[in-house]
Amino acid sequence: MELFQALRKWEAAAREYNTIKNELNLEKACLNQMVKLESTLYDARPVVHDVTMRLGAMANVWAAIAADIRQIVYHSQSCGETRTSEKLFVQRVQRLEALYGCLSEALRYYQVTVWLPGARTLMESAIF
Repeated sequence: MELFQALRKWEAAAREYNTIKNELNLEKACLNQMVKLESTLYDARPVVHDVTMRLGAMANVWAAIAADIRQIVYHSQSCGETRTSEKLFVQRVQRLEALYGCLSEALRYYQVTVWLPGARTLMESAIF
């Protein structure tokens, strides 16, 4: 009987040991993954910075376009009243056209030169 109880205690201790060992292995695996993730994120910092800078430039272009659209709407309401208003309206439209051209070039440049790790283009997504 004492031998049976000792065997049960030993088996319980062995199960507890294995449970703790498995938890330790899982924690080590998680830690290794975290180290790899940290390394990947650290390596990606220049790419992320570059992308955010480009997106910031595009946001500035969009803000300028929105401001010009508001100005055009305002000046178009009194466009027929004076010759000066008409010239101002034409200048605003030309400026807006130039800004759209700059935005189009920036977007094209961004699309061609910026490739995030693991990112797919729309064409690749459609194919695969």
